[in-house]
This record gives sequence, structure tokens and C-alpha cells, in this order.
Amino acid sequence: MPEPSTPDRDLALELAPRRALRLLMPQAGTEGAAAEAGGTRCGPPDDLDRRLIARRIRSALPTRWPVGGRDSAAEADALAATLVSRAQAAVAALQAGAPTGAIGEDDAQALEAIICARGRPALRVDGDRLEPIDSVRHPGSEMWTALVEDHEAMLAGIAASTGAVRVTDRHSGNPPWVQGTAWYVGYDRVITNRHVLFPRRAPALCERRKEDPNRARFRTNLQVIVDFAFDDGPPRSRLYTMTEVLYVSEDRDPIDVAVVRIAPASNGAMPNPLALATGAVTGRSLYIVGHPCPVENASQDVQAVFGSLDGRKRISLGERMSGETGAEKVLLHDASTIGGYSGGCVVGFLMRDIAGLHYYGNSIHGNMAVPSPVLREHGVFEFL
Repeated sequence: MPEPSTPDRDLALELAPRRALRLLMPQAGTEGAAAEAGGTRCGPPDDLDRRLIARRIRSALPTRWPVGGRDSAAEADALAATLVSRAQAAVAALQAGAPTGAIGEDDAQALEAIICARGRPALRVDGDRLEPIDSVRHPGSEMWTALVEDHEAMLAGIAASTGAVRVTDRHSGNPPWVQGTAWYVGYDRVITNRHVLFPRRAPALCERRKEDPNRARFRTNLQVIVDFAFDDGPPRSRLYTMTEVLYVSEDRDPIDVAVVRIAPASNGAMPNPLALATGAVTGRSLYIVGHPCPVENASQDVQAVFGSLDGRKRISLGERMSGETGAEKVLLHDASTIGGYSGGCVVGFLMRDIAGLHYYGNSIHGNMAVPSPVLREHGVFEFL
């Protein structure tokens, strides 16, 4: 597994041009027209993508546009056209053999916008309900409607045991920020990523213990909590303080994982524990629960496409990318994720247990999770 960068502090759209190759390249036998594959429209970016993106932008910005007499419909169409043009150029470059690492952030945003328009929605969580899928906010996602409705109670239950890792610096006076995601495994413990606690390009939340590098203590100037109710539901107190790092993998360990003890910050029972699956992910359709965190370099126009990056809980829908890798130690998926999803749980629609721990995505490998069977064989399992 490649060492993760710091998606939590950057607009790290965890784009996989491998996903673009799968969804946006011309499909054999279609003569360039969009084709259907598993309910998802395939083929190069086209005018339908432009119309769907423009409609999403107009619906997301009812209060900000028009500004200064500008035509909101024209502004949305122009931005959508720019995104589609960028995506078309990026797909053409990939098709011509350009290295995936040559895809810049602007092109990554454009490709992700197209993929979102092709049915990879991120649904807000409203307490024990999910945001309904509709054709305006979630273009191209109608094929998920029946599946989500049939499994809504299960999805909401998984989400209820998943929370935002929120950090407050007691000395700075700044408001708390979302560092990543964690989920409850029982015995007063949550699991998350190592790089949520030890990001590469930001100060660490902890210090490793000299006598045991797999354990760590939190910095005294920081308050680190897990908020299981940081969603769009009614205000309620489900705050738990991270008190002790029971296990964190060493930097050289390819398994990016940490287990932390938590204690209630207010009265209330612990969430229902989530269990690691004993086998590989079942079925093709899956979802990931995470908290897309605010980032400074996300423009208002980009947020119009991807939604407000407010850190509140989302469930992103996607598919397992079977056959994309020979490494059984990596679970590849194409659900849309951005900074803050690190540490989220990946679950198959046909499963009740957790299929994997999401940890990273990059321009070569795609969106990645550590499969649960791998975690069961790792030293971390002793602490779960």
C-alpha cells in the first residue's frame, strides 16, 4: 500500500483516473456513445453531463446567484461546460497514454464532477434517515433509489456507529476542525487511520510512547473527540473523548490503522459496535461512511458541484473495482471520497459487517481500503 498523503487538510479529491478509464473511456461497440454498465452510464464526457452538472449547480446556489445582475443559468452552464471540456481533454490524454500522475487538480476536479454525474452520489445523513435521491441533487443516480430504500435502516445504523474525529486546540482559540472519521468496534474503542492521528503535513495529534512505539498519548493542548451525531439531524449529544491510543501501526507498516479508547463526554450509551467481516466483500455495490471536511482551497464553484464541505456525515455510494488489482490486501472502490473520509468504514450492500477500513486514494490506484480479513490477521486485531 502506498503511504498516504494528507487528504484531511487539502482538497484531496481522491480521484482515480483508473475510475475514469472504467467509466469515461469510449466503450467497445458504442461508437463513442454513452453505454450502460451495471446501471451506470459509460463513455466519454458529453453534453448530457454538462446539462446534469449545470442543473446541480443551479440547485445548489439559489441564494448566491445571480450576483450583480449576472444570469445564474448562464453562469452554471459556463462552469459546467468548462468542467466537461477539462474532463474531455483529460480522458483524451489518458487514452493517448499520458501517465495518470500527469492529471492535475483542476482536471481531477473535472473528472470527479463527471463521475458524480454518472451516479456516484454522497448522501447526507439526517439522524436515522438518509437524504432522498432525486434527479437534481444527484444526477444519474436513480439506479440507487430502490437499493437505498430497501436498506435504509441498515445504512443509518452503520452511520450511527460512525463519527467525525473533531479536534480543538485549547490554546489557539480557533473553532474545532474535522480531522477524519472513526467507527465504534466495542469495548470503548474506535478504529481509524494512523494518518488521522499522524498526518504528514500537519502537526500530529499524538506522541508515540518511547517504551512502545505502537502506543501513543494525545498532546495536552488538544481535545480530540468523536462526534457520532455530527450530521444533518436534530441537535443531540453523542460526544466521546479520545483518551488513549491503544494501538497505532508504525510508519513503515503498510497497514494504516489505529485503535483509540473513548469515554463519554456526556451522559449516554455507547453506539452499537460494528464487526469486521471474516471474508471478502460480497456483491459489487457498496458504500462508505465519512465526514468530508472543510478545506481552504475549495472554491465556491467546486463546492457547488460536490456540495458543502462542512464535515457533516455522508454516505457515498459506489462499486467494488474487481479485477483492478492482483493484491488481495487492498479493497479498491469507486465511491466518491474527499478529505475527511479517511478512517471511514466500507460496507457491501449484501453484508452486515464491515468490509474494510478506507484509508486513501490516488491517481494511480483508485480509492482504497484495508480489507477486514487483513485487519483480522494483523497485530491490531488483538486490540479490537
